[in-house]
Amino acid sequence: MASQVPPPPQEPPDDPRHVGWSGPEFQLPVPPPDDIDGYLRENARRYTREALTARLAAAGHPPEVIAAAWAKVDEEDAAHGRRDRRAQVSRTIGLAYLITWGIVTLLWLVSAPPEMAVVFSTSALFALSLAVPGVLGFVLTRDSRRLRRAGLGSAVAFATLPLLCLVALTGICVAIVPPGAVQ
Repeated sequence: MASQVPPPPQEPPDDPRHVGWSGPEFQLPVPPPDDIDGYLRENARRYTREALTARLAAAGHPPEVIAAAWAKVDEEDAAHGRRDRRAQVSRTIGLAYLITWGIVTLLWLVSAPPEMAVVFSTSALFALSLAVPGVLGFVLTRDSRRLRRAGLGSAVAFATLPLLCLVALTGICVAIVPPGAVQ
């Protein structure tokens, strides 16, 4: 089936099922009247806490009941080791990139102290080669929905690719300009 382009705003859509981003598949699901806990468990990975709370409030659920349901879901998540790990993983990736850059730069400085200009240019080039994947790894993990309610295994799995890129880039840079060769 070919994908359709949404019609301009002034024209009604040819196919009523195709209404762009406002279609039913992009809307928050309607909460059930009796199982708020299940609704939150089912949708907490996909939608933000604020959006789900607003949807429940719009459906007529009292704020105390919503807060109690969130407390119960948070308690269950804590018991299973799930929590918001976005900041933890992004900090780990960012620190790994910065520490690696610092250590390799120090090794270059120790190997050739009188050649500061060469060490500075090599270190700057290394920093630039680490900047794009480091910033991408940091930002993507900071905004990840998957890490909003994740266990430790998910956090480690999510950090693996950026850290493997770090190892590969460091290996390439050190192979091209080993610390003892800067002279």
